[in-house]
Amino acid sequence: MDAPEILCILAALNSREICAEKSQGKLDQDLTTTRKALTQVTDELEQVSKLADLI
Repeated sequence: MDAPEILCILAALNSREICAEKSQGKLDQDLTTTRKALTQVTDELEQVSKLADLI
């Protein structure tokens, strides 16, 4: 392999890494949003359960 081929490979790998980092960031945001929603739903379920116990 000569230097231009190596540089081309490194550029491609760098590009893939950037895409992977962006994807990971989006997945992390989605996970945070999902966890918040789950917490809210769990809290609501507990409230409904308490109301059902009163009835």
